[in-house]
Amino acid sequence: MPAFALVSARNPKGARVAEKLKGWALIKAALRNRKTAAMLVLGFASGLPFVLLIGTLNAWLGELKISLATIGVLSWIGLAYAFKFLWSPLVDRARLPLLGKLGRRRSWLVLCQGALAVLLWALAATDPVTAIGSFAILAVIAAFLSATQDVVIDAWRIEIADETATVDLLSAIYQLGNRFAALTGGALALVLAARLSWPMVYVGFGFVMLGAVAMTLFTPEIERTTADEDAPLAGHRVPDSKERGIALAIVAVCWAWAIYMLGTFMAVALQPVVPGVTKMSSIEFTKIWGPWIIIATVIIPAIVSAWTSRLPQRLETNESKPSGLQAAANHSYRALILPLAEIVSRLRWGAILVLALILLYRIADSIWAPFAFPFYLDFLHYSNDEVAIASK
Repeated sequence: MPAFALVSARNPKGARVAEKLKGWALIKAALRNRKTAAMLVLGFASGLPFVLLIGTLNAWLGELKISLATIGVLSWIGLAYAFKFLWSPLVDRARLPLLGKLGRRRSWLVLCQGALAVLLWALAATDPVTAIGSFAILAVIAAFLSATQDVVIDAWRIEIADETATVDLLSAIYQLGNRFAALTGGALALVLAARLSWPMVYVGFGFVMLGAVAMTLFTPEIERTTADEDAPLAGHRVPDSKERGIALAIVAVCWAWAIYMLGTFMAVALQPVVPGVTKMSSIEFTKIWGPWIIIATVIIPAIVSAWTSRLPQRLETNESKPSGLQAAANHSYRALILPLAEIVSRLRWGAILVLALILLYRIADSIWAPFAFPFYLDFLHYSNDEVAIASK
């Protein structure tokens, strides 16, 4: 049974308490003990780079008269947050050298937050008008590290929960921290940029991320048992290792192809325009390759997951302790195949409707959201202060 389910079972009142707490009551609850206070800081540290990279960055680029086509392509760095489950098994399993002494979760958090601070400074030092390629590379790396930080925080929240700081309460406090980050990195950034400059704003937020590193050093850390690491599939009914390997290989090839196509297009689209050479627009790429990418990353993995659920199953135990490549494959299978297989087995054909709903929402959000700030500021000619007040 997952950790969050065990916590909820021990304290069924936790969910009701978290639902009732709002506003100042939730802030007071967040400051009651070390775990909830740390969750508030981590929620803020998670939300700040997200809003700076996915939303506020476009306001900066719009002010510099960067073309909407370039802004649209650059906004695809947000796909790192959608793809983060792909490297979550590595983050969950790997111990960092040197920093590993801080603990499994703390070491990854310190690495991601410290690197994000440096990358925000690097973005501030790079002129997107003359070096949009370098600017884009920095933004991609920052989005990758921000998504990785989210993976670590999600794991930390489940592991650290107890009867007092339940998962439900920690999740509510996490969302509160995210909201503070949205206000800070969105509204406050717009107000500051109207009085200072965008590079100065990003330098300042780099120091804010360093403050998050200092707070992270004092977050509690749970010592993990080796049982889950040695036998990640224990307690699950799964096919034999050969069939699991085939399923993983198919999904891996599909995702690798999709990431290659997206990365190649972004690299070409962000290169300087060469006279006489016509580049594919983002609209054309989405129209031609978008459906195939959806098939490769959603439809085929769903079919593979349905296939694995129909194969002969056996209950894995923690007695067998695979090592090396097989252990890594088991972790990947649990992260990439099992959740989708469970959805398909429970909902059957209804899974298609659920996936379609998610895709329609996310595609529309991904297409239009990046243009919100440029639309308000550059086309409707609202001031930074007006947009900050209205949007937040």
